[in-house]
Amino acid sequence: GRTSGTGIELTGLGAAQTDDWTYAFYQARVNKGRFFSQPYYNTSNAGGTFLLRDGVPLVDKSKLIVGQVRHGFTWGDRQDFTYGLDYFATRPETEGTINGSYEDEDKMNEVGAYLQSKTALAEKVDLILAGRVDKHNMLPDPVYSPRAALVFKPTDDQSLRVTYNRAFSTPSSLNFFLDISGGAAPSPLGALGYTVRAFGTGKDGFGFKNADGTLKGMRSPFNPAGRDQLVPTAAATNFWPAAGLGAAAGAAAKGTPLPASLVQLLMGLRPTAAQVGISLLDPNTNKVASVADTPIPDVPGIHESYTESFEAGWQGIINNRVRLSVDVYREKKNDFVSPLVLRTPLVLLNGAQIGAFITVPLVTALTQQFMAAGLPLAQAQAQAQAQAAVLVPQLATAVGSVPVGVVSSPEVAARGADMIVTYVNVGDIELWGADVGFSWFMNDRWTLSGNYSHVSEDYFKYDTNKYISLNAPKAKATLGLAYRNARSGFNAEGRVRYTGEFPAESAGYVGTKCLPDAPKSIFQEECVGAATLVDLNLGYQIPKSRATVQLSVTNLFDAEYRSFVGVPNIGRFAMLRMKYDLF
Repeated sequence: GRTSGTGIELTGLGAAQTDDWTYAFYQARVNKGRFFSQPYYNTSNAGGTFLLRDGVPLVDKSKLIVGQVRHGFTWGDRQDFTYGLDYFATRPETEGTINGSYEDEDKMNEVGAYLQSKTALAEKVDLILAGRVDKHNMLPDPVYSPRAALVFKPTDDQSLRVTYNRAFSTPSSLNFFLDISGGAAPSPLGALGYTVRAFGTGKDGFGFKNADGTLKGMRSPFNPAGRDQLVPTAAATNFWPAAGLGAAAGAAAKGTPLPASLVQLLMGLRPTAAQVGISLLDPNTNKVASVADTPIPDVPGIHESYTESFEAGWQGIINNRVRLSVDVYREKKNDFVSPLVLRTPLVLLNGAQIGAFITVPLVTALTQQFMAAGLPLAQAQAQAQAQAAVLVPQLATAVGSVPVGVVSSPEVAARGADMIVTYVNVGDIELWGADVGFSWFMNDRWTLSGNYSHVSEDYFKYDTNKYISLNAPKAKATLGLAYRNARSGFNAEGRVRYTGEFPAESAGYVGTKCLPDAPKSIFQEECVGAATLVDLNLGYQIPKSRATVQLSVTNLFDAEYRSFVGVPNIGRFAMLRMKYDLF
């Protein structure tokens, strides 16, 4: 098989324009009795795809090789066993555009085996027990997944089930090996030369602090030797002129420009690391603190997460007309894998030490100005000290608010002054939810259907002051009415979709403004808004032929909405297609 498409797709770094992205697959199956086996081989070619934000090209010529074998047998009248083996070989090939520095070490191999037992406890009651073990070359230990279910079928058209499941999620290739530019950092950092880089954890992870608590280094957009050069944080004062110019530019942008004489004074000063140290700004919270008081935990190698769930569900057919299903569940996600989150603070020159450093030269310069204007020395000094008492805090704040670098590490293959976003296992989260769905076959032509889903939480707190989004709404619903006339060859369906407002976070996109307790991040923007959309599908089979014409219109009334952070608003989308059945 082969499929090719062009359109706008969502990535962790924002929207991407796919251009003739092609997938091809090859599959063979063997069945004989209870024996089943299939190998398949999937390939991908991204064509001319690129990130919309900055035009960064994306090359993907990856391959997936899979082999599966399954068999089973019955023991007596009540017992049945099924067992099998799976093998997955993932072979990314991105020519450095997606996996960057990991390009030569990104092969993944996984083998899994499972056994399932089905026991008829009674005529209408079945007990299902299953277990699975997987070994992944990027994970240190085997992974175990148990499952149990009790199924009761009071009639042929109804069933009630209660299940327990502990399933693992293998980290993806991107979790391990992503290494790609996210383009310029959000304003105002992008204008200063800061960029965002998404970086997978690799097998062993990486860190930003030495064993003694000192920082391993920083990268600065103001470094004449190159933005990608790692320098000690003690070299931060080398970028004093850039901070001074940044302070002057910031004051001018606010409509309160600094006097030229003060700018000249600032630019002429050269503090040492002993005179002016550094502070760190956490962009996730906008808090400024010392190195010792800023937590910068190491980024360990990503590992598997588990979803432990309890579920009860009923489904049945009522009067041969209505199909109804109801499910309720409670989940605990252990070692939940985050979306891309920012891990590197920005380096600032210490504001209090800036104030102490500039006080003497500022008073001296002001005294000379007042004496030149005709004031005696004592009076000039008094005037200078009074004016300096006002100017010093303003100047110290202005200069100390300009980031002169971003914390980095030799373990990170940064290409510039990159703010690193990566994946982390964030601990455990719990939630509950419910799903209801129905289909009402009103007659042989008309069908009314709908579903509603609710989840208890869409935003979770972990550690002391860190949060993570579910990246999905608490509530969503669909209601549709379909018509199908086999004799005339005409079919139609109208559908109304509702999604509630929800917070969403991914890389440099932090849509959390709708939450009163969310940290005030530099990247913070509006949450993903609620949306109610109408879709329409029309189809017609051309008489005495095998050809069918289908018109699909999404968002019929052209209501602007965005489905996630980092993507543009989307209006009406219409697609006309023709299908011809050869057989």
